[in-house]
Amino acid sequence: MPRRLLFAAALLAAGTTALAPNAGPTAAAGTEYVGITPARYMDTRPGFSTFDDDYVGFGPISGNAEVVELPIAGKGEVPEDVLAVALNVTVTGATAAGYVTVWPCTAQMPTASNLNYVADQTVANAVVSATDFEGHVCFYAKAPVHVIVDVVGYFPPSSSYLPLVPQRIYDSRFETCGGAWNSSEILSFGYPLYEGDVEEGCTSRYPEGPLELPVDAEAAMLNLTAVATGGPGYISTADCDDNEQPRTSTLSFDRPGQVVPNLALATVTQSDTFPGMLCFRQKNNGHFVIDAFGYFPAGSGYTPIAPARIVDSRPTGRTDDDLDARLGRTDRFEEFAFAITGRLGGTVPAVAAAVVNVTVTGSDEPGWVAVYPCGTKPTTSTVNFAAGQTVANAAFVSPGTGDRICYQASRPVHVIVDLQGWF
Repeated sequence: MPRRLLFAAALLAAGTTALAPNAGPTAAAGTEYVGITPARYMDTRPGFSTFDDDYVGFGPISGNAEVVELPIAGKGEVPEDVLAVALNVTVTGATAAGYVTVWPCTAQMPTASNLNYVADQTVANAVVSATDFEGHVCFYAKAPVHVIVDVVGYFPPSSSYLPLVPQRIYDSRFETCGGAWNSSEILSFGYPLYEGDVEEGCTSRYPEGPLELPVDAEAAMLNLTAVATGGPGYISTADCDDNEQPRTSTLSFDRPGQVVPNLALATVTQSDTFPGMLCFRQKNNGHFVIDAFGYFPAGSGYTPIAPARIVDSRPTGRTDDDLDARLGRTDRFEEFAFAITGRLGGTVPAVAAAVVNVTVTGSDEPGWVAVYPCGTKPTTSTVNFAAGQTVANAAFVSPGTGDRICYQASRPVHVIVDLQGWF
């Protein structure tokens, strides 16, 4: 049964530091990330199920200073000795606007959020969270909502990934951060990591203290949120040295007043001009929030790239290598397979897992899209959408049969896939 806790009992004080793994390696030396068959570990809705019939049907997370503690390590395909777990978290059935925060249970609940929702909205977001020393992850919801947690993989002790207690590093809503973005043009934004080494600047009102993303990091695990959007737009991670108009998007929004988050494993630009800089391109009449969850240090086994489009089903769609474009909307439950290996002019090698951003658009009805290793049967979803909505979600997915990745949708919809990097 679920373990529900009040803040006073659940939150043990801890600094914002990199978190150590549980003891006992199980993955081969040098393994960065292990994808598993996506499995449902928690579903608060009555009448549904999880892979082990535990943590199910106990009702919404109340939002009244309540925390749900979910054991993950040592269950199903996830071993006891993990650094962090890759999740897809979905919320539904909210009666008011709110947000969900996910973090290792023995740390103080962070300021950062992972997922935002409004009343009656069903929305999903990818989450990478460290586990505590018992292999548990905690969930808090600001307003009562049903929460569904699917585990898609884990980072073993051999991984070079360094998880952090989630930390808010930028929030344009603070006056010292320059205020909202107000332009219909595509604007560039750079966040220099070296300025985060001192407890000053536009994030100083947060309690976490100095930023712990090092200037020589290779890639940063971030949650990006667009807040109080003024109209349609997008935010893209970018290479700071590339001044071209972005070909990909990390999160998209299609109407005023939205709060839209998405996970991004963002490349840290390392050049003479931009040493240790996170860069973004955005067409965004609204506010921008960045939360940091961890990083890959220099010399890691993760290969970040400037995001590249590899699938675009729209009639005018283009990909960076002219493959898998203009495919048309999927039929209901039609399976489509695409390759990772050999893409982008042969520059992508055989990979253990790919980090992708999946965007859906052009639907006439609400539904979902599942992205999964070909040859497996999807039992979880990656992106949930409403009629006419444009929405994105990140995914960690391993190639399956034929060295390919598959997707299918519950309703006809266009699908766009951008590659961010690979393990």
